Amino acid sequence: MADQSCSRTFALTTREASTFVTMPTSSRFLIPLLGRELAVSELANQVSVSIGAAAYRIRQMVQLGLVEQTRLQHRAGRPVAFYRAVADRFFAPLDLTPVDSLRDLFRQGLADISADVEASLEEGWLSVGRSQQWGTLLYRRPSGSVNRDFVPRSLTDGDSFWTQALSEQAPAVWTQHATLELPSDLAKQLQHELASIVTRYARQAEPLPNKRTHHIQLTLAPMIGTRSGSSSD
Repeated sequence: MADQSCSRTFALTTREASTFVTMPTSSRFLIPLLGRELAVSELANQVSVSIGAAAYRIRQMVQLGLVEQTRLQHRAGRPVAFYRAVADRFFAPLDLTPVDSLRDLFRQGLADISADVEASLEEGWLSVGRSQQWGTLLYRRPSGSVNRDFVPRSLTDGDSFWTQALSEQAPAVWTQHATLELPSDLAKQLQHELASIVTRYARQAEPLPNKRTHHIQLTLAPMIGTRSGSSSD
């Protein structure tokens, strides 16, 4: 059912096992068993389901070759069986993974990240907004598109938003969406530059005063569809 291609890593070889591992609704039963053993009742408690539901999933995972029984704890009455994932890591090949399963995986991952990022952005912009008289500015650009920006009141007279937002007095908060028409070589160059930005700042080895953890979310992808032109909001 699974092929151990390297130490404690299994490459799955069936569509059933690959689907189980990639679907959030089923993989949540496997995750607690990665690198540790649990009894059925402990698994049920961790994923907040009934013991019967956890036992069903255990049987399913054993049948798929994802989980194995590690020991029996003898006690008065029926002994307690403990289970553990057969590997610390599982690899589900793309050609064995249903498209819907992958979409759920990407969607869930992005949702988890976006929730934290959005909360931090909201707090960051609101903190400066309250102290510097910011508000919502609704207007139509010369190109015809309508913008809704969160800006300082001074910008209602036409000052540059970018200058104000990037000033030393403003917080280190930034969010921007842009569409750019780029040939493949420039798109790859941009990809490398985005990756290097994070790497450069992550390598700040020396201890720095007043450090605070910051969210950084970078996204680059070819646009699906036929829309063209470039804009920045």
